[in-house]
Amino acid sequence: MENNRITVTWLGHACFKFEYDGHSLVTDPFRDVPGLPDVKTRAGEVFASHGHDDHAYFKGVKLVKEPGGSPFKTTDIPSFHDEKRGALRGENTIRRFEAGGICIQHFGDIGHPLNEQQTEAASGADIAMIPVGGFFTVDGPGAAEIVEATDPKIVIPMHYRKGDVGYEVISGREPFLEALSGRKVIEAGGGTFTVSLSGENGPEKLELGLPGGKTVIVNEDDRYVLLLEIEK
Repeated sequence: MENNRITVTWLGHACFKFEYDGHSLVTDPFRDVPGLPDVKTRAGEVFASHGHDDHAYFKGVKLVKEPGGSPFKTTDIPSFHDEKRGALRGENTIRRFEAGGICIQHFGDIGHPLNEQQTEAASGADIAMIPVGGFFTVDGPGAAEIVEATDPKIVIPMHYRKGDVGYEVISGREPFLEALSGRKVIEAGGGTFTVSLSGENGPEKLELGLPGGKTVIVNEDDRYVLLLEIEK
């Protein structure tokens, strides 16, 4: 159904734009990330997982008035940017965005394994974006452990280096993919996709609309890694 379709666009690094039912939001806008222009976009809302410039460049998002209130329900899960309870890099917010019966979770710059309470709160998302490059965040194997513990249907790696894009001190996404088991890999071929619920004649299922007109139906027991390419 068109009215429960969320459009997701990866703007690079850890920045995503979500659009649903005439409303839009951006999370973790950045500046000064090697290989990428500073974020410059428009949205009805803007969020940041923490206050560093590569996640909280609010000047890059022009806020616009959109009809009605926000359809997105948000839930914040407190966490830290490092393994020393924030002593090195401060606090971090894992944030869940829910609209149209779909839950999208952004792990921000999570820097440590989740405790039992965090794991319970962060479990069961339909889509999760998680940093995988290490150094400033969990590394690939650490991110894989979080994914396996929280079990999102679809996981999108972010905050990694590819070619000359991203910080030199962080790794690519390959260690994450090697450490993650039991998931099918989808290469989207672009940075924008849609997600909606389908299943009028049976149980509701996630439906992904990918660039080039490709559609993927996600059954209840399916688990995927979705690889995006940056929209510049």
